[in-house]
Amino acid sequence: MMVARLSSKDQLVIPAAIREKLGLGQGGQLKIDVSGNKIILEPIGDSKRAASWESWRGVLRSSTALKEHLEEHRTEVARTRTW
Repeated sequence: MMVARLSSKDQLVIPAAIREKLGLGQGGQLKIDVSGNKIILEPIGDSKRAASWESWRGVLRSSTALKEHLEEHRTEVARTRTW
């Protein structure tokens, strides 16, 4: 069992091991319920899949998708240009 303590500003820090296990990070949201004398925290959405944009960095590095999209855009602009 892990123990957390409220700060002087009444803030609760969730231990790193729990955050990592649930895939929670900065800006993550939790649903809060009270059941009797228990506080229930539940991640909103699929926290393990809700990765930050940084986790996508470089995923298309070897792809030609950007070049293909740019060429398609240029072709469309040239086709619709009236001047």
